[in-house]
Amino acid sequence: MSTESIIRDRPSVAAIHTIYFYYIYYPLGNPQADPVMRVYYQHDHSTPIKDEDDLKGLVSSLAWNARIGDFVPPPCGSSFSSVPWRKRAYIVLMVDDPVHKFSDTDNVTIDFTGFPEEVNHSFFNARLMTIDAGGEELTAFYCTNLMLNMQDRELQFGEFEKFHFTIRPPKNRALLYRDDGGTNQGGPIPPLIDA
Repeated sequence: MSTESIIRDRPSVAAIHTIYFYYIYYPLGNPQADPVMRVYYQHDHSTPIKDEDDLKGLVSSLAWNARIGDFVPPPCGSSFSSVPWRKRAYIVLMVDDPVHKFSDTDNVTIDFTGFPEEVNHSFFNARLMTIDAGGEELTAFYCTNLMLNMQDRELQFGEFEKFHFTIRPPKNRALLYRDDGGTNQGGPIPPLIDA
């Protein structure tokens, strides 16, 4: 699917209570090393994420948690494939490096595996946000995953769809991350961690 289709706005018909946060960093702060990913999951069944300011506050907390290793919530995976998406959610990607930060929403593409020409039917509302990390400005890419299938209805229990994420840095810089395993998996599964 095209990046343009991810950027296209489509409001969710129901409140979003969940964030899947992908924290990408370079070990020992060495940008020549291969980047590492840690995945965090946050869900609050009683309080929806109301707007972009609300989301930014939650992402800032998740970013600080990942940076200092406080781990509340703890990491729950190390790649897109390790934690299937089971709830309507915000998907947030943050690179902890001011040089390799996202410069545009075009830095991320999401493709429906096996159907390269398929029109985007689940990921929308892509944006960038800036996070103040102790004097360094880091950027995060985020979008909504509405958990819809090709027929434009919510995924049901037992249904799943696989996606391929590609993260490209600003022009003329090294590839940050590539992963083949993102999966939308429908069903009423209890949350990994409740807030």
